[in-house]
Amino acid sequence: QKIDELTASGKRPDALAYLSRSLRQNSNDSVAAVRVISMMSSCNFGFPVVPPLEHNSAVNRMDISPDGQFVVTAANDGLARVWDIGSGKLHQTLPAASGVSHAIFVTGKDRVLTSCQDGTSKIWEWRDAKVVFEFPKGPDDSFGGVISPDRSHRVILTSDTSIQLWDLLALTPSETQFSFPARVRWIGFSPDSKRMA
Repeated sequence: QKIDELTASGKRPDALAYLSRSLRQNSNDSVAAVRVISMMSSCNFGFPVVPPLEHNSAVNRMDISPDGQFVVTAANDGLARVWDIGSGKLHQTLPAASGVSHAIFVTGKDRVLTSCQDGTSKIWEWRDAKVVFEFPKGPDDSFGGVISPDRSHRVILTSDTSIQLWDLLALTPSETQFSFPARVRWIGFSPDSKRMA
C-alpha cells in the first residue's frame, strides 16, 4: 500500500528505496523483487557518458554552449575551463586574477564571458585564450551582471542606482543609462530578451 501511494504521488525513487529496504530485510520476498524489476524496467536511468571533469577547487558555475558541444566551468582557482561534452577532454583554460564566479557562452562564435570575484569581467575568444574585451568595473564586486536569455546583451551596474545595457556582439554600451531612485539589487530579462525588470 505504501509503495502504491508513493508511486501514485510521483515519488518513484522513494518507492524504489522502500522496496529495496524491504528486500534487504527479506531477500526471499518474491513480490517485492518482481515490483522492483517492474519499476526499474519502466524507468530511464541516466549514466555518465564521460569521466568526471576534475578541478583543483570548487566549481561555482557552468554553462553549456548553444550548440550543445561544450561546457564551460568557473572555478575558485582563478580558471574558467572549456570542456568537450562528448569526450570530457579539456580544450582550453582561461586564467583570471581571482576566483571565477561566472562563465557563460555568449553571442558570437566561440566567445565566453567570465566574471571574477574581484569585479573584473572579460569576453574571451576561448579557442585562442585571447581576451577581446574587458568591461568597466562596477561599484559592487559581487554583482557580476546579468545576461539576456538569447545571450546577446548584458546589464551591468554603473553605480548603486544606475545600470547600462551592453551589446555583446558589437561590445558597445547602449546610449541610455538607466537611473533609479534607490539601490539596484537585481535585474531580470523577459524570456524573449526584449524587456528588463
